[in-house]
Amino acid sequence: MMSSANDELAPAVFAGGVPQRKKGGPRKTQEEKRDNKRAYRITHRDEISAYKKAWDATHREARQASRVAHREERRAKGRAWHAVHREEELVRGKLYRVAHLEESRARAKAYHVAHREERKAYFVAHRGKNPKRARAARLKDKYGITMTEFAALLDSQGGGCAICGTTAWGYWGPQIDHSHITGEVRAILCKNCNMALGFMKDDLKNVRALRAYLEKFQVGSPED
Repeated sequence: MMSSANDELAPAVFAGGVPQRKKGGPRKTQEEKRDNKRAYRITHRDEISAYKKAWDATHREARQASRVAHREERRAKGRAWHAVHREEELVRGKLYRVAHLEESRARAKAYHVAHREERKAYFVAHRGKNPKRARAARLKDKYGITMTEFAALLDSQGGGCAICGTTAWGYWGPQIDHSHITGEVRAILCKNCNMALGFMKDDLKNVRALRAYLEKFQVGSPED
């Protein structure tokens, strides 16, 4: 029986390209095995790529049918995994944002500039259909918290702004204040307090200078 090129490549690819250990030989460490596999993939990159393309072409329809047939099962497994590892994922996400803060900002800024009109049209089209869902998605994506956690934080503040205490949120609604260094959510503020904090650049020196300025000209109510 004739063998195809794919059949000749398959054993090497599936074996990872690592020579089999002779009986009685020294056992390789996990690090050595990883290095060997990595070296093999680099050396045989074109060969592996050709095999994978040929395999994908042969099994494309079967794979697509399998994805459709097991879609809900895979989604259920994914949801279950994320439910179990939720805290672990949040911590890893925060650590990544801290380590790659400038890189993430640059990438996000470039994306927003390139897709500004597209994103604007999408939000305008979907915001009115389900504003609560849009709000929940934004909280989760930008701050890593759920609507339940947001409500709990607001309740712990007495239902008002953490600085001035107002419950008159205005058009913009309650704003989430977070550290621009760690990404950690700190409190919920009104629009005015959140902007004021931003203008002060989270710098106590600026805040003290502003207070001294107001006291100098007796702006506002004097303290007892």
